[in-house]
Amino acid sequence: MQQIVHGLRTRGPVDFGEITEVVPWIEVAHALDMDPEAEQVANPRAFKVHLSWDEVPKGGRYIVIARDPEAVAVWLFRFMRS
Repeated sequence: MQQIVHGLRTRGPVDFGEITEVVPWIEVAHALDMDPEAEQVANPRAFKVHLSWDEVPKGGRYIVIARDPEAVAVWLFRFMRS
């Protein structure tokens, strides 16, 4: 989803090494020595979060992704097995 959002706001350039370089993940930004308040390469700014709704910074537009827990468990089992 980060890649899709970034592509829509920039019209496609992929001149970065890892998606979190251009779409910061708020919860780990400081551990990666990133400033979530810093300017971004495009507007609107975009962020990734895995926070509960009560903890998500308010005032923007949101895209919420939900997955079937059973399908996730099967995927994780197969991923860990390989």
